Amino acid sequence: MKKNWTKKDFYDLLTPNKNGCLDWTGAMNGRGYGLTRVNTNEKIYTHRLALQLEGVDIDGLFVLHSCDRPSCCNPKHLRTGTPSENTNDMLIRKRYGKIATINEEQCLEIRRLKKTGIPQWRLGETYGISQAQVSRIVNNAQWKHI
Repeated sequence: MKKNWTKKDFYDLLTPNKNGCLDWTGAMNGRGYGLTRVNTNEKIYTHRLALQLEGVDIDGLFVLHSCDRPSCCNPKHLRTGTPSENTNDMLIRKRYGKIATINEEQCLEIRRLKKTGIPQWRLGETYGISQAQVSRIVNNAQWKHI
């Protein structure tokens, strides 16, 4: 549990990918956003911490991803925005309630893959469904009959 981050400490926990993202390798929430602790043990999303470490004032603002990758902490992919800008960004990028259907084979595959430790958000991304739907599938709230 880290409380006082330096840029070096923070960047040492990021892994570059082929799209220029710098992905957080530590703890994440169920939607794939990195989480850590700062100061007096308060939780913070790592994409927000990335901008703070770059000297950007984020108070009262959202931090938006141009890459649409929740785990990305590359300051070049991040910008601050108002709640309204965040909502507009979500609508433009069609990131609201993914609607898709899967078949029984895919349902079983999702359950099998989840047991290997793949995050629910990544499974949702792979199958074109929401993380919430993946949760309902792996917890047998949906597709109970198989």
